[in-house]
Amino acid sequence: MIDKKRFKGGQGVWLTHSLFLEMSNYDTELAVYTLKDDDHEFKGKLYPSLKKLYLEVGDPTEYEFAQQHLGGWDHWKRILNHNTLREDYISKWREELSMRFRSEAVRGMVGAATGERPSFQAIKWLADAGWDMDGGKGSQKRKKAEKKAAVVAIKSEYENDIERMK
Repeated sequence: MIDKKRFKGGQGVWLTHSLFLEMSNYDTELAVYTLKDDDHEFKGKLYPSLKKLYLEVGDPTEYEFAQQHLGGWDHWKRILNHNTLREDYISKWREELSMRFRSEAVRGMVGAATGERPSFQAIKWLADAGWDMDGGKGSQKRKKAEKKAAVVAIKSEYENDIERMK
């Protein structure tokens, strides 16, 4: 079990930026983790990569991650309130985890389409490039629907003006 006391400062407040070697101005007294992609050794001490741990846990809710590697959910929320950590690091970790899940899902669909009993839906999804958020047929339909909705919204907004100008 993880000692949650090491994640709090002298006043009993959850550590945020000082939890990380790079953000603590290398004052290693409170630093527990590194923000690097891999574990990092500094002055003879090994700092685990929080990114690496985040991806290993692979929990999109982030709850298990917070329980296993931080002081818990409240501590994680406190870290998320730190703009630099959230925007420069955690958002990228989330994107990478999401991409990993998408990759695994696509591999599953390939297996469903090419297995012993191929699934018609999986074959169709692959043929339509369903995984491609930018260029697949599903994406094209979505873009057309969004464009049509925008045109309808603009038309309804200016309809009275157009009638008056006639």
